[in-house]
Amino acid sequence: KLNLNSRKIFNNKNELSLTEKESDIILFLKNSEKPVSIDELQTKVWGHSSKLDTHTVETHIYRLRKKISS
Repeated sequence: KLNLNSRKIFNNKNELSLTEKESDIILFLKNSEKPVSIDELQTKVWGHSSKLDTHTVETHIYRLRKKISS
């Protein structure tokens, strides 16, 4: 369960605080009907219209995965 007001995600008895970008990523992925590319995340979540040579998306996904699996 995701609470957008408090930006917290709940699973059974666990509660995780999310950053604004992490909650944006989760919402975007939840509403996607197919797998999403890094370029698509960069465009839709970050609003970058051109291909940038950055690891921002990968870093956010890595940190989100690490947070969820802890």
